Amino acid sequence: MHTRRNVIGLAAGAALFSSGARAQSWPQKPVTVIVPFAAGGNTDGIGRMSAQWLGDAFGK
Repeated sequence: MHTRRNVIGLAAGAALFSSGARAQSWPQKPVTVIVPFAAGGNTDGIGRMSAQWLGDAFGK
């Protein structure tokens, strides 16, 4: 019986104290994509296309 009471108390406390947390918009700064391969290769092209797509999706 005490275990159930403790769990309910912890859940109520977590709900009470987590109400002050707010979600922030992400990302707030520009995100840098690092491609660890030589420029001009297939991996570089895929990295550039992915970065362009992510920039359009996130508005950065």
